[in-house]
Amino acid sequence: QSQSQSQNQSQNQRVTSADAAAIDALRDDEIAPALRLAARDPPAAGAVLGGAMRGAVAMIRRHESPCCAIFDRRAADARADEVERSTSAETAAATSHAKNGDYPRAARAMARALTRSLRFCFAELRRVRRGGANAALAALAPLAVGPEGARWARHRFAMRRRLPEPNSCFDVDGREKVEVDARAASAALPVTRAWLAAAIPLAHRADASLPRMPSAEEWRRADAIKKGGSQNIPKPASHAPTGSHDPTPGPSQSARETPAFIRAGRVHAPRMSAYGQNGASNDGEAARLLSEKRRRDDETLRVSWAPTNASTPEGCVRVALASLIADPNPHTADRGTLPETLEFDAERLATLQNEFQRIAVSAACVKIAQKSVRAKTGCRDAKIGNLPDFRRRLDVLLADPTVRVPDLAAEIASRVASSAQTPPPTYAEITVCGSNEHAACGANGANGANGPNGPPTSFDVSSAETELRGLTDPSAPGGAALLDAVRAALTTRLLVGPDIVSAVSAVSAATGGRDAGVLAAALAAALAAQGLDGDIGVAVAGDVKALAAGAMRSIGRVNWLVHGPTYESVGADLLAEDDEL
Repeated sequence: QSQSQSQNQSQNQRVTSADAAAIDALRDDEIAPALRLAARDPPAAGAVLGGAMRGAVAMIRRHESPCCAIFDRRAADARADEVERSTSAETAAATSHAKNGDYPRAARAMARALTRSLRFCFAELRRVRRGGANAALAALAPLAVGPEGARWARHRFAMRRRLPEPNSCFDVDGREKVEVDARAASAALPVTRAWLAAAIPLAHRADASLPRMPSAEEWRRADAIKKGGSQNIPKPASHAPTGSHDPTPGPSQSARETPAFIRAGRVHAPRMSAYGQNGASNDGEAARLLSEKRRRDDETLRVSWAPTNASTPEGCVRVALASLIADPNPHTADRGTLPETLEFDAERLATLQNEFQRIAVSAACVKIAQKSVRAKTGCRDAKIGNLPDFRRRLDVLLADPTVRVPDLAAEIASRVASSAQTPPPTYAEITVCGSNEHAACGANGANGANGPNGPPTSFDVSSAETELRGLTDPSAPGGAALLDAVRAALTTRLLVGPDIVSAVSAVSAATGGRDAGVLAAALAAALAAQGLDGDIGVAVAGDVKALAAGAMRSIGRVNWLVHGPTYESVGADLLAEDDEL
């Protein structure tokens, strides 16, 4: 053991000496004299620069994370070799220029070599710093695994907010129940209580438009029984209360509903190497692992995003989250409008709010275009030409921060003009139609007052701009109605879950199949009431579903996992008060 310690000490001393030599080589008094004469003596300057860079790269390699993948190291070594070859080539070119007496060109060549080398070193330092940060996060990963991670996060939140330590016990089915004092939580979390209280009327409105569904807890229990069978139903466990962060004998890990990881934020696909340890191609294995990871992520999201009634604590939280996302005003802790339970989600919430506004503005543009096309053609069933391309162009425009309302209005007018270019109907078409409506459509399309066969006029652009301003202004009646419709659609999707088939099955089991059709219709009702039906309704509903999935993945799932007991307690208290009133 003493021999091993002495070997480690000598190795550390050698590393320290090598690091000191590398740092000394980068000092001004060491490198500056050679660089000052780089134009007249490029070989000497190149030797000094190359030696300094090799020492710096070697020092960076010694201090990078040991968890760095071998492919990443090979890529870094390849970049270092490329920079060294480039430095040698620039030094050779500078030497040739200096021999010919062209010192300015020699100076420029050495300047390129120097800046390229320094850029490489700074990039490597950033990479190593990022690797060290990831290694530190990996060391904290055990704290965020399984139910112990949720208990730890709950315990730290209680300490920060000076809340009483919540107690937990296990019910007869082996599920952990955490008890939170509603009065203490309401006093310590006033913004959270006010946020949930404001969502109670919206929850009742959502309940009135949806059929009765089982609670999320009932749905998860039925789903677990259906998947695992009776042999996997958790058995009763100890009912002794425990601290929220102390390990307690109880049900096995597989019996608990807590997912393996409570990681928050957007799900990013891992950067898997296309090469194995020996450098051989491994695309098939990487694709299989990536597909398996996505399948597990989707299954975790599906279980956490279970259908639920709005007038339950979990339903009220989803309704409140939808109203927060739909609010055009920013929410931060400094403003005092961010719920305490969302203290770490301000940036994620801002991202979701921006996406909601994008969906609302895109829906307004599509609605105006659809209305204008039908007005120009005089046909009630006229549609926007190439709707996917129109929405794609709107997305590109909305992603540009310099785009303003007149730009969107011009795009709408252009799409309306191209969509209204209807050729005159033939005699056979009029005969098949059996009425003059088709002929009127063709006549209006060819000879409309604004000339739909030509480019949009200034009147078309001005009219589209006026309508768009009215539909995007929250204080205007049209804008408020459209925003409320998109918010209601988001609320419904958050309550119903990602899979309409599973939700309909749950409703059918609870109501004997009477209200299953009502649930399917409720998803489109709010948008259809604002004229967003048919193809455009399906497109906007798809955007809303993607937004709801992002909200559950980045905020809802983990937030409920950690703060669910608080929401259960405060939400039940608010619902009881509302029932009394």
